Amino acid sequence: MECGVDEAALRASDGYTSADIVEKHQKLEASSMGNVQNDVLTERHLAAFGAILQCFASYELTIERAIAGLLHTDASNIAILMRQLDFTAKRLAFLDLLPERSIPGDRWERIFAHLSVPSSHVGLRNHIAHSTWKASPEPKSIQPDWILRWVLGIVTCLTKIG
Repeated sequence: MECGVDEAALRASDGYTSADIVEKHQKLEASSMGNVQNDVLTERHLAAFGAILQCFASYELTIERAIAGLLHTDASNIAILMRQLDFTAKRLAFLDLLPERSIPGDRWERIFAHLSVPSSHVGLRNHIAHSTWKASPEPKSIQPDWILRWVLGIVTCLTKIG
């Protein structure tokens, strides 16, 4: 048993052990490493990525503090309640709370407009946080490594179907 998994039961159910899965993943990683260019990110890219992530963190903290103010509670309580929520969920919770607290419509619209700026960049933030990067076909450009590359599970399904 490894990590609480009964290897015999796993092998009987699908023919693979966890070691087989790890080995398959390592082979996939090795075969796709030609696509990943570790040196493609410059100091300037990394600084921009860091600034974007910090901007989102700042917006999230502002939302938590604003909710704490509306509810007349300590911001740490709100931070605890919202720790599992991403930016979009925190933003929606805050905007849903505003009408319940009799916030005038014009003020709500200004807050909504202010929070629309980062919400239009959530996809970029997620790519920064969760993707590896490679050179783009466009000159002097980078892109997330997964773009135009099928995930192994999808390729396997397509092979079985086709």
